[in-house]
Amino acid sequence: MKLLVVVINYRTPELTLRAVESALRELDGIPESAIALVENDSRDGSYERFEDEIAARGWGKRVRLSKSPCNGGFSYGVNQGVLKATHTVISNA
Repeated sequence: MKLLVVVINYRTPELTLRAVESALRELDGIPESAIALVENDSRDGSYERFEDEIAARGWGKRVRLSKSPCNGGFSYGVNQGVLKATHTVISNA
């Protein structure tokens, strides 16, 4: 993985899905790029919504969904997303 874009969600699933969609368009020409979508313990059904949308939109190979065990804030969410990244772009949706 050469470039990993980390997108953090906390109770904004619609905005987050738009951010992921936009980032994927920008990454189209960049080989070995992906998105780490971190659901930051919203407890509002966002994680399940993301699972459904990733499958329905065929994003499975480019979007890695993870669920934070707790909401430790933005930095905690970013750390969850970048654990295996080489280079990172961070977006707060």
